[in-house]
Amino acid sequence: MNIAQLVSPLLSSQISYSYYNQQGNHIINKLTKDSQAIGEILTNNFQSQ
Repeated sequence: MNIAQLVSPLLSSQISYSYYNQQGNHIINKLTKDSQAIGEILTNNFQSQ
């Protein structure tokens, strides 16, 4: 068992973790923006009535 064999799974798991982390952050940002937009629409509807 050499160092490369030990390190490579660690590196690949780090890379996939950071990839999924970025995807998750992207989804959270989109949901936040969507819910802010919905909140604005609801606020505008209540104010116009």
